[in-house]
Amino acid sequence: MHHRLIVFLLPLSLLHGAGSLCDLNNDGQVNVVDVQLAISQSEGTTPCGSADLNLNGKCDAVDILRFINASLGQACAAAQVPAGDGSHVTAYGAKCDGSTDDRAALQAAFNDRAKWQNDTLIFPAGKTCMIGQGITLQNISGFTILGQGATIKAKNGMCTDAGASPGCTGFGPLVQIQDVDSFTIDNLDLDGNRANRVSAQRSGGHNYNIFKATNGTFRNIDSKNSTTDGLKIDATVKNDLRTRSQNISIIDSEFHNSYRNNVSVISGVNIRFLGTCTGTFTGTCTCQMTGANGQDPESGIDFEPDGNEASPAIDGALVDGCLVANNLGNGITTEGRAGARNISITNSIFYGNGGGGGPHNAAIRLTGINDRVYHNYVGVQKAVRWGVLYIQAGSNNIIENNFIDGVPPVGSNSGGRYVIYFGNFGDGSGEFKNNTITNIHTNASGNWCRQGAAGGRGSTVRGNTVNGVMQAPNPGCP
Repeated sequence: MHHRLIVFLLPLSLLHGAGSLCDLNNDGQVNVVDVQLAISQSEGTTPCGSADLNLNGKCDAVDILRFINASLGQACAAAQVPAGDGSHVTAYGAKCDGSTDDRAALQAAFNDRAKWQNDTLIFPAGKTCMIGQGITLQNISGFTILGQGATIKAKNGMCTDAGASPGCTGFGPLVQIQDVDSFTIDNLDLDGNRANRVSAQRSGGHNYNIFKATNGTFRNIDSKNSTTDGLKIDATVKNDLRTRSQNISIIDSEFHNSYRNNVSVISGVNIRFLGTCTGTFTGTCTCQMTGANGQDPESGIDFEPDGNEASPAIDGALVDGCLVANNLGNGITTEGRAGARNISITNSIFYGNGGGGGPHNAAIRLTGINDRVYHNYVGVQKAVRWGVLYIQAGSNNIIENNFIDGVPPVGSNSGGRYVIYFGNFGDGSGEFKNNTITNIHTNASGNWCRQGAAGGRGSTVRGNTVNGVMQAPNPGCP
């Protein structure tokens, strides 16, 4: 194959843009650079990844020809593999008619991984598959599930777990994923049907429940109405770091109306929530965590290791391009217990969080180590306990270059109305710097910033612009 000829045949911009699996360098367009990357991958220069468009386990000339076809207006995404290029759940007896209990058929399909044509399992496009008990993907690798917009939905009365639902057998999650590697789950939605089930704070009722998954991608999933968490990521063995989930990307996906948290990350390494936002303080994003309500913590995303997890339970996480809105608890919270660290939150939009009046509600609450919050749009929250942005504990946590708009609602701590509050920690390493704050009114004491009386002294507040005026040094942060 003559590489120069291949590049010459392609126009500078193909027809499929942001969101295509062919956008290998993630620059929002499919162009000649991506084709060059595919060529390099076919020669073994880099791992093949999503460039294996025909799903034959290698990146080769056939995949590069698919890029060429894309220039002629044809499909250029693994998610658009023809229907005959995989095994169908209907072949295992799944009706997916919105009423039949398809649990046994779906479990049989999941158990038959070795026989999936082209390592791919396909759901009927746009159909609803009802289940009366959870299903499991376990001890498999190198596969793709194409949901095509199908929904797995809990039947009315499906139990959450034995503690919440007497007489319950089996486990409560809709889909449990454990000990799997090198996989993609695309456009497969889950509906927990919480209006017709018993909601519970307990661990049993998640929609997606993930243990020790590695090198995986979830794309275009919609998880809603969970009786506990919409998505939970944890280790198989809490005191064994080797059993953490690692290198998981959740792309252009939505989580809504969960009873506890829309997303809970208990243990994991390099967990990424990725999307693209449009607009500013009340904009929207392709990645969403909205409307958690039911029982505290009710957060959009809760990075919260259990106290008995091995440390560091969470090491590296990214939230980029996500809408986190109208959750009754925190928008996003991070926890320092068991060594949560290196969590970055960027290019995202926050508004309407905190309406439940919980003990620590904020748009973003940091208690971990080396957390970074930058270039987000933080609009008006429904309520906050201490501050719109709250560095409660931890060390070396930095909030910088964000845009913050709207009057903070009066908090429950003696009329506190703070934009940033440094909690009662002792190392003084928190930083709030170079942010732009608009439409902010101070509280009764004339302050928009405060450092906790029992700690946090020496934390940095500098370079912020408040209502159009550069604060240097910043007043209002005693």
